[in-house]
Amino acid sequence: ATLHKQADLAMYTAKRPGHPKIVVYEDALGGLSSLVDNREVSAVYEAIRQPDLLEFRYQPIYSLPAMQPEYAEALCRIRYDGQIIGPGAIFAIVHNRRLDVEFDLAVISAVRRDLAAGLGALQLGVSINLSAPGVVNDKVIKALLELKQAYPTRKIVVEITETALITQMTVATANIERLRRAGCLVALDDFGSGYSSLRYLATMPVDMVKFDMSLVRLLDQEDLRHRLVVEDIAEMV
Repeated sequence: ATLHKQADLAMYTAKRPGHPKIVVYEDALGGLSSLVDNREVSAVYEAIRQPDLLEFRYQPIYSLPAMQPEYAEALCRIRYDGQIIGPGAIFAIVHNRRLDVEFDLAVISAVRRDLAAGLGALQLGVSINLSAPGVVNDKVIKALLELKQAYPTRKIVVEITETALITQMTVATANIERLRRAGCLVALDDFGSGYSSLRYLATMPVDMVKFDMSLVRLLDQEDLRHRLVVEDIAEMV
């Protein structure tokens, strides 16, 4: 059983973008054990079938410098078998088992449930993370458009994650334009975490850019050059 689990972990690592296609198991791969944990895998599949299993921590997003709340970002959890499963385990399974589109649809359904319930955190609007496969999927885009149509006065922000995995750039750009024409705002997430970010900034018609934490932490450095780099990037954006 242990050998089987280790072989599975090596296989899923080999399937991940940026990894070699042949991977030999080592102890460092143990952190990916959620990929082969039957309970957590079952939880993801059940949440796709029953979006009511999805719960969110709605993190308020504030405007600067007034520090006024603008909307809340939906941070996903799954309540399953009496326990809460966090995003680290959820998205490792979703991405490696290629369930991105199905999970995006479940998240949109669950957010719509919370909007209908009148949760106070969502009075101004909500931000939803969208996977790279979801950006080019017509069902996902249709679900987002219907969400905006149902709540035209709420701010609906679509955050595009893992832009480096988007291969159909023409389709992605057209879908982003559809969302923006409908009144949604589109954010480019984790900007600065990879060299590809600049290409997507120039190509994709987004409304907002979210700096990766690695850039923000440069502001804490004593070296003035680090601060100047971040300031210059902000000016370019």
